[in-house]
Amino acid sequence: MFKCIGEVVLIKESFLDKVTAISGSGPGYVYYFMDTLYKSALSLGFSRIVAMRMVKKTFLGAITLIKDSREDFSLWIKKVASPGGTTQAALDFWKNCKLERLVRRGIKKAYLRARQLNLKKK
Repeated sequence: MFKCIGEVVLIKESFLDKVTAISGSGPGYVYYFMDTLYKSALSLGFSRIVAMRMVKKTFLGAITLIKDSREDFSLWIKKVASPGGTTQAALDFWKNCKLERLVRRGIKKAYLRARQLNLKKK
């Protein structure tokens, strides 16, 4: 039943809340980042149609490049971020703002909430 929307992977029941925090909530995280890119494009003067198209094509292109790759995401970042370039400037800014730590904390909140909801069911 679920194969039409993704890959079916068998996991231990003890990992269910963790999977929920990553894969279950993951599309929401991706859409949040897409929405942020979209709003940034609008603030730079792009029309809604062009901004939406750019963001969708950017994500589709990135996924197309990595979908069959076994390389770590960090290697792909190095491939697209030239030292001293525009991508690296944004990545350095986000690193200084500790964005990764914030994302990890948010995912932990999602995991704890999933656990809490499952405990209520029992």
